[in-house]
Amino acid sequence: MIKFTVASSPVPYLKGFANAFNKAVNNQIEADAIVIVSQARREHRFQTRTGNLVRSTKYKMSKRDNAATFFIDDVTAPYGKYIHDGFKFWHPDPYLFNAVKRNTKRIYKDTVAAIDRLIKKYHLG
Repeated sequence: MIKFTVASSPVPYLKGFANAFNKAVNNQIEADAIVIVSQARREHRFQTRTGNLVRSTKYKMSKRDNAATFFIDDVTAPYGKYIHDGFKFWHPDPYLFNAVKRNTKRIYKDTVAAIDRLIKKYHLG
């Protein structure tokens, strides 16, 4: 006869994995968001005079949703949306949108790699 006893419930282990999963995905998305904002700040067509528009290019993390939202802070540079999206005779310079678009595949690749590392760490795959 073979007897198998589970010494403890797997629930704490799974809760630990869930917490680690959220943290790993969030950290990876934030790391990519930093790269995207830095890239957008460097790669634009407008002429920088005061630096306000460059500094107003930001991101905000939502840890609950594991998501980054990119935006131009209209308090620092209220004219930023007009430069980014264009206005009447002003040609748009969608530098922030372009930086996100250029990095979309990398974001997915980096996030999948972070999840794979976590799965290996927890011996689940």
